Amino acid sequence: MRKLVLGAFILALAQPLAAQPIRVLVREVEPFYFHKNGEVTGIDHELLQYYAKKSGRELQLIWVDHFDDLLRRLGAGDADVAASGITLTPARKQKFDDSGSYLPVRIVLVEPTSRTTTDLSQLRGRTLATMSGTTYEAALSKIPEVKLVYGVDEAELIAMVADGRAAATAVDTIPAFYRLPKYPGLHMTLALSEPQGYGYFVPKGSPLAAELAKHIAQLRDSGIYYRVLQKYLGPKAAEMVKAATPH
Repeated sequence: MRKLVLGAFILALAQPLAAQPIRVLVREVEPFYFHKNGEVTGIDHELLQYYAKKSGRELQLIWVDHFDDLLRRLGAGDADVAASGITLTPARKQKFDDSGSYLPVRIVLVEPTSRTTTDLSQLRGRTLATMSGTTYEAALSKIPEVKLVYGVDEAELIAMVADGRAAATAVDTIPAFYRLPKYPGLHMTLALSEPQGYGYFVPKGSPLAAELAKHIAQLRDSGIYYRVLQKYLGPKAAEMVKAATPH
């Protein structure tokens, strides 16, 4: 048995890089990585699939249950890439290399249409929905006497506001655009961050950072990138992203 394991290990080391799968940490979150009709789909999945096919490699997906597991497990050496809507922040960029921004976003407040918050101080002492380890949590934690309740993804956060378990939540613009059409009683109000961007994170020193950055630029130039966005977000959101993307 030990000989078989050792042999497999040596074979893996000898395997050319181009033939090795790209291990990608992902979470189930629409519209980035999710299952539909028994198949994996989503914006991130399609963009990374284009890269995998071009480089002659396969994607090996490693599913996690919680957002903060993505970078924790990447740091532990469990994968080559972390995806699924991760904001580029200075703290994260210190620990990992990245592809640069592949999707511009900013954090916005989502609340019932009966209320329009214009300043965070108006939410003092309120119950707000958030996710652990996220930029959402960091933004809402600044509110005095706030009570935070936690969900596993943006879909749950928005649902918590819709059914009254929370007065509001903070999510990025792309998940909000994607989810809010199903909730006519909710709307986006206050911007809680400057413009930011989602990126693909890789271990320090990985050549994938530069390769993925080049790949994203090529997809933008070819128009494939915007067709993928339109497929999942609709033409209006795709045009907004195009207008916000530096050329």
